[in-house]
Amino acid sequence: MLNGIHMWNREHRVAVSVEVTDRSVNGVSLVGRNNNPVAPEALGLINPGPATNNNELPHFDIRLFNYTIEERVGNRGPDVLFNYITAIMAHEIAHAFGLRDAGDSTDAHGNLIGNPPLGGSSNGSMMNWTRDRTVVYAPTIFDIESINLIPRRHQ
Repeated sequence: MLNGIHMWNREHRVAVSVEVTDRSVNGVSLVGRNNNPVAPEALGLINPGPATNNNELPHFDIRLFNYTIEERVGNRGPDVLFNYITAIMAHEIAHAFGLRDAGDSTDAHGNLIGNPPLGGSSNGSMMNWTRDRTVVYAPTIFDIESINLIPRRHQ
């Protein structure tokens, strides 16, 4: 899971970073089964606290579902499992930074849109649900540019 965080911190072009500390109000956990009736096939979820006026999350809790991940990975080996966990963690961290899942909303014609629009390659963003998690396990150029476009309060 730490490698998913590292994928963001190694990107010098991105305007955000993650610090790992035992004093944080945020949480990350690996749990057995996903019992969420809204998204039973989810590999991970973020439960954010209410956003502030600056669209910042004061706290969040990330959960990765190991049984769901293991079922998806199957017997493809430890390298595939490592990439999946890295991809899921980096994806959930991106939610904390303000990115939505691709296809999270619709345009005026009812077409699913997101970041990037679903008409592009599913591997163009780690926010696409259909991306190949063995290939896209780190922020893409699209993800980095999207994060950098979000207004942030500088401390």
